[in-house]
Amino acid sequence: MLPCYLADGNPALTRIGEPIPELATDLWLLTHPDLRRVARIRAFLAFVAEALAERTLQLASKHGD
Repeated sequence: MLPCYLADGNPALTRIGEPIPELATDLWLLTHPDLRRVARIRAFLAFVAEALAERTLQLASKHGD
């Protein structure tokens, strides 16, 4: 069993079932309050947020959502 985010990008693997809701988990991105306004930290958080949003759309389209 592999997480969808690891396996979906590999064309040699085939999903044989639906994701298991009990295994779903939230992802938290945290930073120290003193670093919130640092440009490189803001750039990194924006990059990660965008990448995750794109990946979420890809995963949703594979599930027919």
